[in-house]
Amino acid sequence: MAYTQRHLELNAQFQLGVDTHLEASNIDIRFFRFQSHPESNIGINNVPHHFNDKIAENQSFVYPIFMPGNIHKADKAILLLHGLNERSWSKYLTWAEYLCKETGKPIILFPIAYHVNRSPQSWSNPREVSSILDLRRQRNGEDRMLSFANVAFSERISEQPFRFYSSGRQSLNDLSQLFLDIKQGSHSLFAENT
Repeated sequence: MAYTQRHLELNAQFQLGVDTHLEASNIDIRFFRFQSHPESNIGINNVPHHFNDKIAENQSFVYPIFMPGNIHKADKAILLLHGLNERSWSKYLTWAEYLCKETGKPIILFPIAYHVNRSPQSWSNPREVSSILDLRRQRNGEDRMLSFANVAFSERISEQPFRFYSSGRQSLNDLSQLFLDIKQGSHSLFAENT
């Protein structure tokens, strides 16, 4: 099957938070809730590194796992992360399905802090940023580097200058907790010592 066709089919079937069985590949997409437990609020040299207390989506969220249909508990898995400024899993679905099918291993899609479904909907709404983009274009002319994505990202950093740094720390902390839960056998899809 052609990549583009399968991409469209997967995007039509994928609903964030809704478990789904993919008949064509005998893969189940299962969703699990994760609660982020940030470290203390003071970082290196008393610089605060968590500014996400007001962003509920960044604290409690779901993440999908592509699970081969014939496996109930796995002893290995592949973690598939995304790039910066991603707002959805759309382009990663075909990769996850392919890797799951070809390796026979579960594929964990885990969102880094403030990305995909860990950010407010307003961050991916062009109407929310269009007035700021217009102001920057008036001030800077028709600079080709001015885009919706760049302005949205810049505004989030301007709002909280340490956000980029704190999101990296939080993502690392969250992944460490996920790995610990899996290794200890606390995750329903994985055997102890996975």
